[in-house]
Amino acid sequence: MASGWWFIDVPNLGVKKKNRPPRIFSPHLTNHKLGLSDVHQALFHDKNEAAAAHLNRSGTQTAKLRQWIGFAVMLLAFVVFFSASAANTYFWLTFVCVAASFPIFLSLGWPGFGEAIAEPACNAAEIENQSPLPFFTVLLPVLNEPNMLTQILDSIMRLDYPHDRLEVFLLVEANDAPTLAQAEQMVWPDFCYLVRVPAGHPKTKARACNYGLTLASGEFLVIFDAEDKVHPQQLRNAVHAFVQNGPELACVQAPLKIDVMGGAWLQYQFALEYNILFSLTLPVLSRLRAVMPLSGSSNYFRVACLHEVGGWDAYNLTEDADLGFRMAKHGFECAMIAGDTVENAPDRLKIWMSQRTRWLTGHIQTFCVHMRHPHATLRLLGWRRFAMINVMIIGRLLSGVIHGAYFIYLLQALPNLTDLHALGRLSVTLVFASVLFYVGYTHAANLSRREKVFLSLTQPFYWMLTSIALANACWRIARGQLDWLKTPHKPYS
Repeated sequence: MASGWWFIDVPNLGVKKKNRPPRIFSPHLTNHKLGLSDVHQALFHDKNEAAAAHLNRSGTQTAKLRQWIGFAVMLLAFVVFFSASAANTYFWLTFVCVAASFPIFLSLGWPGFGEAIAEPACNAAEIENQSPLPFFTVLLPVLNEPNMLTQILDSIMRLDYPHDRLEVFLLVEANDAPTLAQAEQMVWPDFCYLVRVPAGHPKTKARACNYGLTLASGEFLVIFDAEDKVHPQQLRNAVHAFVQNGPELACVQAPLKIDVMGGAWLQYQFALEYNILFSLTLPVLSRLRAVMPLSGSSNYFRVACLHEVGGWDAYNLTEDADLGFRMAKHGFECAMIAGDTVENAPDRLKIWMSQRTRWLTGHIQTFCVHMRHPHATLRLLGWRRFAMINVMIIGRLLSGVIHGAYFIYLLQALPNLTDLHALGRLSVTLVFASVLFYVGYTHAANLSRREKVFLSLTQPFYWMLTSIALANACWRIARGQLDWLKTPHKPYS
């Protein structure tokens, strides 16, 4: 049999690694032909099944709640569009969009306010000399992605972190035969482990991460996606941030940067969206100590804090945003660090639409879960953070409708420029559109001036596409279709 991944019971090996915390059990990679007795295999299988059963019951979503989400969203849409005049509706939609963009206005109006991203740890060597670097667990959930494993291995090997202070769990669904077969054929370093996530429901990234969390022995934990190209210093930057900010800092987020080499209009708009989010919005939210909607990748956690908040909601399709909400409700803080993680952009409209549908579905889930008891949420967050996160979520959900409303409102307002009331409303829309253009132009990818102008002017059309995704999300919620819409990835050329 070729060398590959093996499940072994670590305590039975009689081997202790220097500076490594004890492990109850874990999968382990070895180049020797070691096997398990039928008894040990059965015990390990039973442990996996028990953990899976526990995780299947840990989600906060129920079928009844999912049905009411769709009903509430459709009812809200009916009230907004049929209980008021069109002009008033479009004006207030614009007002919501302006309010939801408050981090951008703060960044522009108060230079330096959003510069919350920590510089690379210049004194990381001093921290390492004072005591050994903390033990890190890396979770890499993959599904039907045998083509990404070589790139994953390359990215892992580029990490500038002591290998004896590191464990990497490749989380693969037990029925994902192609990925498992490819992983077993490859040669991996001895700090990498293959974890077969037992079959169960729901089959989501969050459930796989929860399963990995049950095996983690690190003081800190980070999640990477299959397509991520991680900055080599990122783990050290995270350690520096945690050491400097104390135990209240439960999570740090690294910026995500989109690779658009050879991309089309959709990819460049996607990259622009990410650049605005990670260079303007999230740094301001960090500075304000607001609720941070985390990304699904390159977020670093104190494992103790992650256990305290209950891990991820396995039923939520944006488990990252939900986790940021729960971190804030438990009194923990999140911040930004330096060191980009490069990711792919969806290369087809169908893939983009599927991904956006999943994101919007998850935002609706997150909003409904945490607003089921608004008074309790208000008490835990305080009125300032409560108001900011609600405006942000509602603005994100309605963004497509709002941008589509611009054109309809302009068509109605332009013939009535002599009406001072209509002119006042139009000016608000035009001011916001000008700010949107400026932000788009200054944060676009490396393009010519003419291409930047075109990209900035066409932003509303990009955001209008989210209206279709929102309608699809509401339809799927109403039908109880909350399965994970997987985004396929391709290796970098």
